[in-house]
Amino acid sequence: SYSGDYGPRKLSFNDGKLYYQREGNPKHELIPLTSTLFMIEEIPYFRVEVAINDGKPEAIVGHYSNGRTDRSPRTDKIGTN
Repeated sequence: SYSGDYGPRKLSFNDGKLYYQREGNPKHELIPLTSTLFMIEEIPYFRVEVAINDGKPEAIVGHYSNGRTDRSPRTDKIGTN
């Protein structure tokens, strides 16, 4: 249910794995840390969090090791993927 478009970011589910891709960059496999927080092996300073509201994914929050965060709201129709 996390698959979808989040502004310049996209989550996709293929072959039993969840992937993250930012516009213009390669796709990366997400490694779950919790049910909503993921890491990317190739980008150790970055975490991806799926923000949930009323049981549906509403945004992706990028967490950087320097404490900075950025939020990308979901831009496709929620709950159809």
